[in-house]
Amino acid sequence: MEKSNTKRIDDLLLEIRETKETVTILTFRGQHLKADGAETLAGFNMPNLRVLDLVDMEIEAEGASRLAANKTWTNLKELYLKGNKLKDTGVGNLAPNESWTGLEILGLVDNQLGSEGVEVLANNHTWTNLLQLHLGSNAIGEEGAAKLGENKSWDKLEMLFLMDNNIGPAGTVRLCQNTAWNKLNILSLSFNNIGNDGAAALASNTSWKDLQTLELMGNKIEASGATKLGENSFWTKLKELDLVQNNLGESGMRGLAANKSWVNLEVLNLTLTNIGEAGAAALAENAAWKKLKCLNLQENGIGDAGAGALAANSIWEDLRILYLPTNKIGNEGVASLARNVCWSKLEELDLSNNKIGDEGLTQLAANASWKNLEVLMLTGNPLHDKGAISLSANTSWARLGILEMFDIELGEEAALKLALNPSWSKLHAIEILEDKLDDPTLTVLDTIRNRSLAQFIPGPLIETR
Repeated sequence: MEKSNTKRIDDLLLEIRETKETVTILTFRGQHLKADGAETLAGFNMPNLRVLDLVDMEIEAEGASRLAANKTWTNLKELYLKGNKLKDTGVGNLAPNESWTGLEILGLVDNQLGSEGVEVLANNHTWTNLLQLHLGSNAIGEEGAAKLGENKSWDKLEMLFLMDNNIGPAGTVRLCQNTAWNKLNILSLSFNNIGNDGAAALASNTSWKDLQTLELMGNKIEASGATKLGENSFWTKLKELDLVQNNLGESGMRGLAANKSWVNLEVLNLTLTNIGEAGAAALAENAAWKKLKCLNLQENGIGDAGAGALAANSIWEDLRILYLPTNKIGNEGVASLARNVCWSKLEELDLSNNKIGDEGLTQLAANASWKNLEVLMLTGNPLHDKGAISLSANTSWARLGILEMFDIELGEEAALKLALNPSWSKLHAIEILEDKLDDPTLTVLDTIRNRSLAQFIPGPLIETR
């Protein structure tokens, strides 16, 4: 037994030895406990322990066995074991536990877990109160997903995280055959190469009617898979959909946007999905997603035509965040966006790394409807003093707090006009190149930045008589 490991535990518990039976939360960081430390920990009688956090403690399979043998932690609710090299054997040792009947959250991320360990885990009939299961960054594969799908005892499960597990299309099909997780509201399957067949299987599942968040990043989903997702009519509670790094293309976007049932959708992330200008137009025609609050279309090459189509949308009245960086949008496109009068609640607009010039900023400055705009990002556009001075004439964005133009080199006049715009009284960050600015201008910029601190600095005490 390593004295340093057990001593660390003893030192921690020595502080609460007199009241150890009332301990509710234990978190270990730093020095590894390993199996011997886990054995020592498991020997303590802590009937009120509710949260045990042993992330990256290298307890391995033997340590998991020691923990599972404890019968006094009958009130344990949350157990975090990320990065402990448990492997199939360790999870197999852990899963037969019969004492933690109230366990609600189990974290087994990054434990070199395969299908055999998942099979034992899925057969556990004690943890019937399980709400969250975190299995990301393992290697459960197709067979492991199938075994999970056969589980019938976790009928309270609300969150399942399976990202980066090489599940594949067939594994997704078998996972989706589960009928017990009727309360599932968050499902993460990112980076599992589920493909079009996997997407179709997901879309046809009729049991997960409470699903609110679906993460499908990097899954090789193409047009046919996206179209199948769009045909789903069961996820009426869906609020967040993440399809980053899937080659949907124009056709896939059209199929997805044809959806009529996700009437509660609030967040849609379509970064790097290759939808192009026609796909953006199809998206803008959707009439069901009236509650959309956040739309991310980064790196989709939508161009001026796509931006114009988005700007013509008249149903996204709740839109708060719009990300359009790296989309080949020029002056014409930004002019169209600026004319939009529907997005009166818009708070953040990212137009970084496009082709917007000084003329585009003149058009943008004329916008009078985004009265709630707080963040405007323009880095990576071919802008100069003329455009910045035009932008500084805006009088509508009274809540603007952050203006990002990181790589834009402005002169003294342009920088000062932006900083001293009387309509932007909440402005507290102007990010521009400052290498060639004079000290007086830099002082003004610093003063603007200090505005964000003012609310935390108490003013002088004024005594009245």
